[in-house]
Amino acid sequence: MARNDPTIYMRIPQTLKDALDAAALENKRSLTAEVVARLEQTFKTRSEHTPPAAGTSYAKPHVIDALSEGMRLQLAIAALESQARIAKSKVNKVQDAISQIEANLAKAEAEEDGKKARMLESRLSDEIGWLREIEIEYISTIEELAELKRELAAAQATSDERFKLGA
Repeated sequence: MARNDPTIYMRIPQTLKDALDAAALENKRSLTAEVVARLEQTFKTRSEHTPPAAGTSYAKPHVIDALSEGMRLQLAIAALESQARIAKSKVNKVQDAISQIEANLAKAEAEEDGKKARMLESRLSDEIGWLREIEIEYISTIEELAELKRELAAAQATSDERFKLGA
């Protein structure tokens, strides 16, 4: 992109901005490059299904609506995928902490150090409670992600049908 390319200023929900930021970081691109790549991919995917007739513009209202819904869903999916990765990472860290506490507890019990064992049992109980909360968050995120992916597939099927009927 050149500095003299057109500039667009727009408002988007914070969750979509966060998803774009995460995707840009993951793909090692600037935010602008990420948005452009996603838009280009959207148009490329659509044009592979039904090439436009000569002189046909993509700027038809039903096409824009379909693309907007698809982009909204893709960005929401990217945000949830990022949340799922973070939650999974938290789960792994807490599981590691639980394993370490269990090992220390076994050692304290073997040494007959009751005070230390009680303290470790309390920490273990706290960590297990925290793990349950994170696992619930993770499962909820995965379920929401699956639902959005189903919505995206339905939106893409509807969008493809619209293109066939006269895009």
